[in-house]
Amino acid sequence: MANLKTLAKTIGPGLIFASTAIGTSHLVLSTRAGAHYGMVVFWVIVGALIIKYPFYEYGPRYASATGYSLVKGYRDQGKWAVVLFMIVIGINMFAVVAAVGAVSAGLLSTTFGLSGIPIPVLMGSLLFITALILLIGRYAGLDYFVKLISAVLLVTVTTAFIAVLLKGPIEPINGFIKAPLFKGVGLTLMISLIGWMPNGMEASTMHSIWTIKKSQATGHKPNLKESLFDFNLGYLFTVLLALMFLVIGAFSAYGSGQLFDNGATKFSNQLLVILTENIGQWSYLFVAIAAFGTIYG
Repeated sequence: MANLKTLAKTIGPGLIFASTAIGTSHLVLSTRAGAHYGMVVFWVIVGALIIKYPFYEYGPRYASATGYSLVKGYRDQGKWAVVLFMIVIGINMFAVVAAVGAVSAGLLSTTFGLSGIPIPVLMGSLLFITALILLIGRYAGLDYFVKLISAVLLVTVTTAFIAVLLKGPIEPINGFIKAPLFKGVGLTLMISLIGWMPNGMEASTMHSIWTIKKSQATGHKPNLKESLFDFNLGYLFTVLLALMFLVIGAFSAYGSGQLFDNGATKFSNQLLVILTENIGQWSYLFVAIAAFGTIYG
């Protein structure tokens, strides 16, 4: 029982990392890669996740060893390091929040029958609710909310994944020609996939901050083993969902000759149509919730 209590006080930052990672890189890039190039992309995704692992793992390792976030480590290097980090975070913050808010609002509008509500209103409502959760609940609220989203994602994506597996891969159309993986559009997609799988490198710093905040909220200072268990749990979650989305794309669209739209909203709508045609109308709600949860989370 004591171990379970300790585990409950430790788990959280890793799932927040997973929640921020599981987004466009998974829903759009991983699924599109599978749909356009098949399961050969498996090795590209796994390779990117293995190579980047030590960089992300350093965040919780540093926080556990020193009791400080990586921001303190940057400060120790000099003001230039902190300024550089803040510039990177500032650029990403405005660009990513705006993009994620717009796409989430678009998905709400098109997949849940809210087309009568203007996109700016939906986007503003989502951002307001998110800000309210953070202002009122602070880290504890964020921690609880992310665990809820993670549970919903696990159920919905796994349901769609199993349904696609049971259905099996589609039959390629006559005259189907495999597109070159590392030329032209394929090369661009692979670069984007490797670059964003599973997240931007600044996530390592954010993870160290979440580790400290979790410790302050619970009063429990996790040792290195506990911190790395939490991180590995979250990282495994990102790996599994990336591969699930790859299989969903490969089994439901590879060989059909159909190309997916570059935009996340239109892409999600195309995916919804393809999956409901292949595995049944019952899957619509699961895929719609999975798509929205992936982007919003």
